[in-house]
Amino acid sequence: MDSGILICQLLFSRGPLVELLISSNIARYAEFRCVTRVLTWLSDKLTPVPCSRADVFATEAVSIVEKRMLMKMLTSIVGYNEEEMNNEFKDWTDKTFQEYLTHKGLTPNLIHYVLYAIAGGTNSMPCLEGVRECKKFLMSLGRYGNTPFLWSMYGSGELPQCFCR
Repeated sequence: MDSGILICQLLFSRGPLVELLISSNIARYAEFRCVTRVLTWLSDKLTPVPCSRADVFATEAVSIVEKRMLMKMLTSIVGYNEEEMNNEFKDWTDKTFQEYLTHKGLTPNLIHYVLYAIAGGTNSMPCLEGVRECKKFLMSLGRYGNTPFLWSMYGSGELPQCFCR
């Protein structure tokens, strides 16, 4: 986290800063809220991103076939440890995450959700980085709510003050 930025920033609920706040008992000095939903710009409107398994199966923006493809993709990503990830994606080091998603047969709709909303990437994001970002997103789901993100109620400037108490 850049110490010069005092605006509210999203934190992954299983990210290193949140883990540090919990393990050092500093979290008791701060107040956090869970982001209630994640949105993406799709088809000229803001669309909720199905984050949890229940969200995926409840959304009408994704067909039944796409739901199965999406769950299969996300489940496989969560299952990789770092060594398996490096071995599995060694042939993809010079390719983008978008190329990988296309190779796996995901529809343009699913590629949009995974690449832009879940991985938080761009068209040029390297494949392995995209997989790691997806895993970080997915591993943070369900800890404090339906999304992986927390935000500090009183801004990021509150966090350094907590460490001083």
